[in-house]
Amino acid sequence: MTRRSIIRSVLILVLGCNRAIAQHNSFEEKARFPGSSLKWIHIAEKEFKKRQLDVDKYTVIIVEEDSSVTVILEPPETDGIRGPVGYEVEICKKDSRVIGSYYSR
Repeated sequence: MTRRSIIRSVLILVLGCNRAIAQHNSFEEKARFPGSSLKWIHIAEKEFKKRQLDVDKYTVIIVEEDSSVTVILEPPETDGIRGPVGYEVEICKKDSRVIGSYYSR
């Protein structure tokens, strides 16, 4: 191999690796929340399954109050929808029991 072809091979190898790394590292962050919120989601998840709610169709909202946490499933677009649109699960912070769950507007 000539010196020129060796240099060309090295450049192709280096540039090709850089593109592969750049493509591999591209991602879209969907959510960021404290890890302590995860337990509330897991508790509420049981209620969502009872109602056969497809969580993939909703946005999850966590509202923390003094003595309770409410996990809300909200559809991405609620304009023009009549009747219940979301579902809420209220959880007691003290003992992690479900206080109530209901459809919301």
